[in-house]
Amino acid sequence: MSGKRYLLVAIALLTMAGCARYKDISLQHVALTQFNMTSLSTAKVTVKATLDNPVGRKIALEGLEGVLKIDKKPFAQFHLDSTLVFAAKSVSEREGVLVLRIRDMSPLFSGVIDLDETVLDKLSLDIEMTVKSGCMKRTLQENDVPIKQFIK
Repeated sequence: MSGKRYLLVAIALLTMAGCARYKDISLQHVALTQFNMTSLSTAKVTVKATLDNPVGRKIALEGLEGVLKIDKKPFAQFHLDSTLVFAAKSVSEREGVLVLRIRDMSPLFSGVIDLDETVLDKLSLDIEMTVKSGCMKRTLQENDVPIKQFIK
């Protein structure tokens, strides 16, 4: 019985040691590289993300969904069209496609917002991401993230 207990403690310690570096993972850069309107209310946006992954396992961004808001009001929905897999123990860059669907066009046509560089100050995101590494799968959620902070 005590042999099993020592084995369980050893496995727990190895697991904790392996997970200790997960907090060091950082998203270094997100860039919008291409924007194509596919209809009046949908668009495909190509994004390039750079991730620093010091962990010894690959990290997969399996799902990304969100809402784009103008002045805290929902304007459009988006989701990631593919899975992005980042290499282990390296800084890697991956490219994916976001599908954007405009839900409410009234802010564009009503003249409430000016389509210049100040529009970025009014945009924010609600994001839900599903990240998988080995057998660990987590869903992360952020609300009211200013778009300038997300893009930088």
